[in-house]
Amino acid sequence: MPSDGIWRGLERVANIIGIVGALVALGVIGYFASLGIQLVRHGG
Repeated sequence: MPSDGIWRGLERVANIIGIVGALVALGVIGYFASLGIQLVRHGG
């Protein structure tokens, strides 16, 4: 039964998805933060 290898692969994929998701979330937060700072700075 190759289920052990399958689970190991799924675990690796889940880790990659988690890391990518965290990076995307940080990028989105930083993007909106910079947008807000620009609006405040220009008296928006």
